[in-house]
Amino acid sequence: MLLRRKIYLTLILLGLFLCKGYAQTASISGNDLNQYASIETIFAWDNNNADSVLLDDASDFFVGDTVMIYCVQGAEIELTDIFGEDDIGRDAQNPRNTGKYAFLIIEEKAANTVIFNTAVSKGAGINFKGIKPLGPGEVAQLIKVRSFHRAIVEPAGVSAPEWNGSTGGVVAIFVRTVLELNGDIDVTFPSDIEATMKIQRSIKEPMSLW
Repeated sequence: MLLRRKIYLTLILLGLFLCKGYAQTASISGNDLNQYASIETIFAWDNNNADSVLLDDASDFFVGDTVMIYCVQGAEIELTDIFGEDDIGRDAQNPRNTGKYAFLIIEEKAANTVIFNTAVSKGAGINFKGIKPLGPGEVAQLIKVRSFHRAIVEPAGVSAPEWNGSTGGVVAIFVRTVLELNGDIDVTFPSDIEATMKIQRSIKEPMSLW
């Protein structure tokens, strides 16, 4: 009987410790939730192998990290007005990788090359889906993503380092249960508005910031 009581007590204490661990809430703020690296090359042609990327600097990335590939820019715009329909500056409907993203886990790391646990593409030809190797003018970044069981954004808010042409401008986190917002998650910067105004003036389109 005494042994059984000890077993029950041990199980109860273990349950209490687990509940306490899962109930922990992380307070988050500032602009350092993520780490970033510019992607120089995406190796994504072989459907039978896990894919990898070559980074400009992989020092902030390690085996087991959850990461996000985000293809930031490179979509083509119309540069000619062949049919007299004021096409210059409009979407050429050829985005390739632009806007695509994927969440992965780092399986291996060799110098500045990180290898993922799965492929970022599948299929071929017209059946191809996913992220291709970088094409001319395309820019992509790798972002380390933190995970929380429960998180509270403090009144100071959460932001990201400003986009510098190769990295930044993105906040990415996983929250398992509840994300409580006592502050803003804000990734807008004065330069974003300035760039929007310049682009809109150059293509003579109405401008809206919202």
